[in-house]
Amino acid sequence: AAGPDPGVPRALARPAGWRVDAFVARPVKVDPGVFDDTSHGNPTFWGVYATGPSRVVEGLSLDVYYLGIERADAEFAAGIEREQRHSLGTRIFGRRGALDWNFEVVGQLGSFGDDSIRAWTIFAERGTIGGPPP
Repeated sequence: AAGPDPGVPRALARPAGWRVDAFVARPVKVDPGVFDDTSHGNPTFWGVYATGPSRVVEGLSLDVYYLGIERADAEFAAGIEREQRHSLGTRIFGRRGALDWNFEVVGQLGSFGDDSIRAWTIFAERGTIGGPPP
């Protein structure tokens, strides 16, 4: 299916009220002529993202995703090396009455040159819409 940017191919599925997108993207050098733009392939960014409603809790939705990136010449304080990262995450969000919430957990594995990358993050947010908390 064509996405917001027709230059980014993606697959689209909608199983049981869920939306699943898969994509691969690379930067493109835009030349002034017709049909002569080229991808230099660095970096390459890819992923699969699924979002849909919970079947267990009314008002609760879930996102589950995998994102990957590879750069041939990533530059950090430690130098310039090949970098590859794989991030796996989930987000739980929703609203019930005036209360809304958003929680996300992400784990990341990868490498920078000969060094391993291991990282994670947790995010939590709660708020109210249109008045004081219940």
